[in-house]
Amino acid sequence: MKKQAILALALIPLLLVSCNSGSSCSSCLIYHPEYHEYYGLYGVGTNLYAWQDDSEWYFGFTIGRSGMSDSLHEIIVLQANPCPLDVTKDILKTYYAVDPNYLISLIVVSNPPKEEELNNHVGKDSEYAYLYDSLDITPRWETNV
Repeated sequence: MKKQAILALALIPLLLVSCNSGSSCSSCLIYHPEYHEYYGLYGVGTNLYAWQDDSEWYFGFTIGRSGMSDSLHEIIVLQANPCPLDVTKDILKTYYAVDPNYLISLIVVSNPPKEEELNNHVGKDSEYAYLYDSLDITPRWETNV
């Protein structure tokens, strides 16, 4: 697992420079330096927290830890530096460029988050469907089919 993480981190810069900015290629990867901490969070998977603020969706990433939930404090820290939907989509492309089957757990929380929301890793309602579609990722309930 450690070797995979090191390989993934080594490949990201190569992937990011493999596409010139004038290209119309939809699979091109874009680097957002202001969100550098979200690139290369490889582990068991990645928890992607989503919340709305003024009707816009924002996101924050944490490394998935087997059998452990993130704390309310961790989510509040993420909400202090919200990542917009379009930037989140660009970052997720780098994850799937390294591993097309990478596991992302989408968790919708309020702002501020509530404890009971942190264990809600699978939601099949229209809100989740909209977010999965907008981020161009496969819903978790479809990955086991």
